[in-house]
Amino acid sequence: MPSVPNPMNHTSARLLEFETLRELLAGYASSPLGGRRVEELQPSLDRAWIETQHQLTAEIREFRRVGGRFEFTGLPESYKVAGEIAHSRSGF
Repeated sequence: MPSVPNPMNHTSARLLEFETLRELLAGYASSPLGGRRVEELQPSLDRAWIETQHQLTAEIREFRRVGGRFEFTGLPESYKVAGEIAHSRSGF
């Protein structure tokens, strides 16, 4: 996951109950990879980055509102595929 620019310190995140939000989001993760991505989330103080994230969220909400769906079932975990490729290239 791309790093979050200008992350908040832990005290500010605690006041915003960010951990509670992260736990709520984790409940919607449909794969171990999604769960790990949620665990990596952290709040930021970078206004431009926050505005971009809000725009992306608005786009996804509209996509879902009009019936758009994401189907990730059956997709392999990328780290497993990368490991298999590395293993096959090493000749083992």
